[in-house]
Amino acid sequence: MQATASSSKLRTGKNLRILSNINVDTPVGALCIKKIQPKNLAEVAAANSLMRLMAERDQEQPIDRFIRFKANKNEWFAQMTEYGLTTEEQELIVKYLAPTHGVASTQEDVMELIMEPKIANFNLTEANKLRKGIAKKNQQVIDEVKEMFYRKGKEAGTRKVLLDYVWKEQITPQLGYSFSRNHTVPYSIIALQEVYLYHEYPSLYWNTACLTVNSQSIDADEAEGVETTAKSTDYRKMATAIGNMQSYGVNISLPDINKSDFGFKVDLEGNRILFGLKAITRIGDDLVNKIIQNRPYVDIDDFQKKVKANTPQMINLIKAGSFDSLYPNRTREDIMREFIWSISKPKKVLNLRNFNSLIQAGLVSEELNFTKRVFGYAQILKKYFKKGDYFVLENKQLLEFFNEHFDSSLLEIVDGNYAINQKVFDKQIYQPEMDNAREWLKRDQEKILEQFNNYLFEEQWEKYGKGNISSWEMDSVSFYYHDHELAHVNKEKYGIDDFSDLPYNPEVDYWVTIKGKDIPIFKLSKIVGTVISKDKTSGTITLLTTKEVITVKFRKSYFAMFDKQISEKRADGTKKIIEKSWFSKGNKLMITGYRREDQFVPKTYAKTPSHTLYLIEDIDEHGNMTLRSERQ
Repeated sequence: MQATASSSKLRTGKNLRILSNINVDTPVGALCIKKIQPKNLAEVAAANSLMRLMAERDQEQPIDRFIRFKANKNEWFAQMTEYGLTTEEQELIVKYLAPTHGVASTQEDVMELIMEPKIANFNLTEANKLRKGIAKKNQQVIDEVKEMFYRKGKEAGTRKVLLDYVWKEQITPQLGYSFSRNHTVPYSIIALQEVYLYHEYPSLYWNTACLTVNSQSIDADEAEGVETTAKSTDYRKMATAIGNMQSYGVNISLPDINKSDFGFKVDLEGNRILFGLKAITRIGDDLVNKIIQNRPYVDIDDFQKKVKANTPQMINLIKAGSFDSLYPNRTREDIMREFIWSISKPKKVLNLRNFNSLIQAGLVSEELNFTKRVFGYAQILKKYFKKGDYFVLENKQLLEFFNEHFDSSLLEIVDGNYAINQKVFDKQIYQPEMDNAREWLKRDQEKILEQFNNYLFEEQWEKYGKGNISSWEMDSVSFYYHDHELAHVNKEKYGIDDFSDLPYNPEVDYWVTIKGKDIPIFKLSKIVGTVISKDKTSGTITLLTTKEVITVKFRKSYFAMFDKQISEKRADGTKKIIEKSWFSKGNKLMITGYRREDQFVPKTYAKTPSHTLYLIEDIDEHGNMTLRSERQ
């Protein structure tokens, strides 16, 4: 009774997401359940199989026929009558197909029909041959069985009109691929059990379980308490699962340093699903264990005393919002600024040991321009031209600089080169000049100290804190809890469409004839989104748009061109990275092309007034984008 009561609730749209075992979490499956509105196990099982059956071109789809015949059984009989079946023949078909309203939905339905002595009189082995042909889409086997079907039917004295009805109307729709009852019934029973659990217990538990499974956040063995090898997070599947949950209004919250577990966790008090610590970028299992073992934490200082996390880990914990609950009256940017200020190691006092850093920061006064030159001159001598007690000026430029600015009588000849005693250089040239720097530091200490500490902070902020709260979330947890970074792009200006609004398959704009062959020119659209992941093998990227997660399929050569990392070789033989892959996680792209089923295919033609791919470098407050179409 409980299962029956639960099955009646299948008609409510909010439950579609939980019937994952019969694949109704796909658009086709969800539409199938909405259309059928199943009221019992048999109809759920039928839906499981019917969603896979396809009619031939311009013919009614099996699922639509099922719905029509279910609503009015007389239409089924009218169809058989119109086909030319006698009353006796109709009763024979009803004997096998009444439970599925006149539509053969499984492989066994077909087997039973062709084994009927008054139709084709197949034995079990012969009928199973057709079942295998259907299951494996083996056209050769299907052709052989079709010939056997008509031959044995004729031998059994069956009218050709009945044979045509069975083959064309009941068997042909199965040939694309249909399920067996071994699939449909057990899956459907599980689905009904899921619905029951969803309604009898707080829905957050079920939503969390679905999110955990769909995002592959935990293994089956781990769920049973068996230790397994830790796996890296699949950010594509996680982002897709979170996106689906958010579309149903489920609150997926950012991680909480005092409450979150390894994976997703129910927070009934907050009516939310807490994001798991394991899925935060750069946060490994060992660190998660330490975080959980040393709870609770009152602030970041307390956390750092108890848990030895390195700087990149701390940065990503902050970006992910892990410490937000510890500072209810402060913004995440405030928290980040305070932490970065601490790691920038601000100075309390400046002296000559900091002079090189002050030069690098561009803070040394212009009045000390010559002092800076002498300082640099001395560093070069000490590093490259020190021999014994002397600095040997074997380099022409070094000697010319000395002769121009200092007393040449201080020079001696050492091993055939001009040289100066180190102590003489330090006492008569270097230290007197550095006294000017000491005086400057003493005179303007407070001002210079403030400027230098700000410089140190900005240097670390540029390295760790660039972006905004949305970009931080993408970098750390691969989904947007706050606004998508592209949420306010001027779509009208750039002609941007939502993927879900595009035709399921490309529409032909016009045709061109090349070498006698007609070539379709498709209507093109633009989409924008943030890269979640990439697959070099298939040449695809996963893109998080403002509404959904989609797959973009590139040509292999085009994918390789924009995926490669560009570097330059330095004089010392090392390489400097000029530009990373455009398909790196977090990059924002605008792509021109068309939708083909569940993928977006990048494409432009010679007359297309835009490039195929753009890197979005910035978005201003008015929704205008800074775009780049070429690699560095």
